[in-house]
Amino acid sequence: MMNLFNFGSKKTLTLSQEIVLALSKYLEEEGFSGRTTEEAYGEIAKHSSLSYSREVERLTRKSHNSSFYEKLSQKSGDFAVYDYLKSRSHQANRDNVEQAIIMMELEVQDSILDAGCGTGLEAVFLAGLLKKGKVTGIDSSSGLAERAKERAIRRNVQNTEFKQGKLEAIPYSDNTFNGVICVNTLYEGFSQMYFEEMNKCLGIRIGQMDRVLKQGGKLFLTIPNQGRNREIQGNIDFQKTILRTNFEAGGYSNFKFNNITRVNKEGREFNHSYICLTKG
Repeated sequence: MMNLFNFGSKKTLTLSQEIVLALSKYLEEEGFSGRTTEEAYGEIAKHSSLSYSREVERLTRKSHNSSFYEKLSQKSGDFAVYDYLKSRSHQANRDNVEQAIIMMELEVQDSILDAGCGTGLEAVFLAGLLKKGKVTGIDSSSGLAERAKERAIRRNVQNTEFKQGKLEAIPYSDNTFNGVICVNTLYEGFSQMYFEEMNKCLGIRIGQMDRVLKQGGKLFLTIPNQGRNREIQGNIDFQKTILRTNFEAGGYSNFKFNNITRVNKEGREFNHSYICLTKG
């Protein structure tokens, strides 16, 4: 499959109509046309088996640990099972990429880390835009990292690197990247932790992203907000006050915030916060 990206020689990326159209085509070709939950599990069953589809459905109701993501990294047809499930929030997948371009003000030579890259959906598209740069992805699941490699090869996007790696111990040296993105992964895996453990783990993850980010680099976070309206609003208030204060106390500036709610084909709401800060 040929690379879609050919956007001239601008140094700083902007969300042009050309990029918007290319993103739409990219998502469609990668199977992210938007599915209901029933359609997603139907696709999994069609390309594998009904029993496997039911097993995946059962696992999604439990805490999402590393073995869960290894199961979802398995291919069902042309795509990973993970992608069939992720395609249920089609517009949110667009937002992840578009908000990164808008808020980070990426330059074509930037070196970006995707911390918790999954199957590389965001990373591969962004790498296609950063013609003189590179996008590196890590994921705690070796299977998901392998699917990301396959996506880059299929798209003929060569300025990427994907490997297994945990957010608590990012396998790169200090001051390596101009930007770090973390899409829906910052709080992943905390459901069985006590509050004190969660805060400690969260601090370690943020510290690791800070360690590999160069001075003047951009940190971009996508945070899913779940629960009832009051709980979601509480999360948003926390992000805009306490989280911002903590980052600014740690030497970050230029706080940018956006919150978007999307409704998928089956009427389910997905609410995400988008945060971008500059180190220094």
